[in-house]
Amino acid sequence: MRNKNVIQKFNEMIEIDPHLQSILVPIDDGMTISKVKK
Repeated sequence: MRNKNVIQKFNEMIEIDPHLQSILVPIDDGMTISKVKK
């Protein structure tokens, strides 16, 4: 369960970061791809 909590926290941090743009790719359990906004 610890890994799930770490991944969930990481995704929350990416979501609120105004410098990043992220998408979730529906591969297997899902893969998040992020890039720095210009």
